[in-house]
Amino acid sequence: MGKGFTAVELIVTILILSVLMTAVMPTAGILKSAKDTEAEMTEAADEAAVKLGVSVYQMLYGKLPNSLDEMISSGVIFGDSTRKLEYEDGVPVLR
Repeated sequence: MGKGFTAVELIVTILILSVLMTAVMPTAGILKSAKDTEAEMTEAADEAAVKLGVSVYQMLYGKLPNSLDEMISSGVIFGDSTRKLEYEDGVPVLR
């Protein structure tokens, strides 16, 4: 008997590896899109915080804030003002 693998053993091994890879590849795609999902969730949370913050600011000061800096300096929300606050049909939107 020789030392080593037969052609049948190698083919079976490659077949098993290919079956395993078909299960792993979709999972890798899901993990890649998890970063996109995280970014979308963060953006949605920022939008919700600003909408709530605009309502609180309006109740406290009797006017709509002109910018995120105005809301941050008043203490209604916290964070950085890298985005711009605009209103579309009276609804606050981050740009």
